[in-house]
Amino acid sequence: MLDRHISGAASKQLLVCKSWYPAAQSVMVEELHLSEYNLPYFLANMLAQRKLWRLVETNCRRVNLKIRGPQGKSMFKNHSAEFEWGARITPCLTYLATRLPRFMRLEDLTIEATAPDPKPRAFHAYLRRQQMANFLRPGYTSRLRSLNLDLCHTLKHETVSNSYGNHLCAFISKFLLTLQHVRIRMDSICAEAMDTGDDENTANLESLVFNMYIPNNDTRPGFPVDGRALPCQTKEEYPIRCPLRRMMRAAKRLSERKATIKTARIVTSFYPEQRPVAIDCISERRTILANRNDWTADGPLFNGYVNEEAE
Repeated sequence: MLDRHISGAASKQLLVCKSWYPAAQSVMVEELHLSEYNLPYFLANMLAQRKLWRLVETNCRRVNLKIRGPQGKSMFKNHSAEFEWGARITPCLTYLATRLPRFMRLEDLTIEATAPDPKPRAFHAYLRRQQMANFLRPGYTSRLRSLNLDLCHTLKHETVSNSYGNHLCAFISKFLLTLQHVRIRMDSICAEAMDTGDDENTANLESLVFNMYIPNNDTRPGFPVDGRALPCQTKEEYPIRCPLRRMMRAAKRLSERKATIKTARIVTSFYPEQRPVAIDCISERRTILANRNDWTADGPLFNGYVNEEAE
């Protein structure tokens, strides 16, 4: 009986004979599901068991990381709880980001960083995009096939979401050279995310899905349903608050250059009173989703939405 429980990160049981034990061990660590609860214990256990750590680095194919703020507490009112939580999680995230390039068979990376209360839709102070950028450093891009970033939104009074010079879109574009499937959920995505330059080595790319949310009082350039773009307040804001129109053009150009792309879609919701709109960047067809509250719908055909309307 092989029983592997890696500090809550993975738990499986297999009944195997002795000769199959090494092969069964590798199967046990193909997937890692980490959260803010088991991440510190997982890393502590890995550091204590070097053989197990090497086993994970050799055989792990999929990493699913879900980080949420302290449950039941307001991160922006209880600063002591915020500091305590961040001081515990931040070193773990930094160390995990440095170890991921050593995962020799890593193919699928999913990172979900959200607040416990969806109403403010805000990043925790220790989970801003400069922290997430550590996971997008070069090192394992040649092996990765699927990238899924589900990042929470900034507060309305925050000016930009890509502060401290770590613009995630620039990192995402480097991943397009080898990825097959990309799904990004952020409030501030720009055309640079699809800028691969003159490199033609994106033969594997099949699907692109970007989810954008524009708050009610946002002044960034947009592409509302009536087709009018909102102006930038200053020229300095333009490269950061990129308009959806540029995103659509960039996605279409990329799909024209890469015949393998089957899906290039942007899902966005501009105002709370409007339903989400799915825009196909290849055919320019727009689909109004029936579910007003779920602007993060993505699926190839948006299965599960029974009252879709095409413009």
